[in-house]
Amino acid sequence: MPIKTIAGLASAAIIFSAAASSAKEFTASVAAFSADFQEGWQEVKTQDPSIVLRMEKGKSFVDFVKLEQTLSERHLKLRVREQIESLKSKGTPVAGDVRQVSLHGGANAYYTSYLSGKTDNFIAFLACNGGSFSISAAGLSEEEFRAIVRTIRKPGEKIDPLKPHPKKVKAVKKKAPGGR
Repeated sequence: MPIKTIAGLASAAIIFSAAASSAKEFTASVAAFSADFQEGWQEVKTQDPSIVLRMEKGKSFVDFVKLEQTLSERHLKLRVREQIESLKSKGTPVAGDVRQVSLHGGANAYYTSYLSGKTDNFIAFLACNGGSFSISAAGLSEEEFRAIVRTIRKPGEKIDPLKPHPKKVKAVKKKAPGGR
C-alpha cells in the first residue's frame, strides 16, 4: 500500500475518532438519518424542499437531498458514474473514479470529488433506513467529508469512539551462539 494512502487512512482515523468525541448530532428533516458534525457547523433552513439537511461552516457546506426512489448499491454507483461523466463533459477535472465509504450501520456511500476553482467538491449517493439520498459538499477536505459520512446512522443511535486494535506480539526465538 503506498505511503500516501497509509498516511491518508491514518489521518482519517484520527479525524474520525476526534469527530466521535466532540461532534454534535444533526437529524435530517425526514428523520431518516442523523450525522455528526464538528464544532462550528450550523444547520441552515433552506427554501428548497428537496434538501432534508443543510449544514454550513464559513464557506463550506454539506447538503443532503432525499431521492424519489430507493436505489440499489449498483444504481448508487451508477449515479456517481453519471455525475463523473457529466463533469468531465463540461471540462471539470474529476479526482479518480467512484470511491466508497462505509456508513455507521454497515451500508456504503459512493462518491467522487472534483475541483471547482480552488475548492474541493464532493458528490455522493447512499441508501439508508429505507430511503436514498444524495450529498453535495464543498469546502471540506476528503478526510473531513469521509468522517461526516461515516457517522450517518439512525436518529438517536450512538457511535462508540474508535478503539485502537490490539497489536499481536510475535515471540522471537533467540538464536544460539554460532548462528543456530
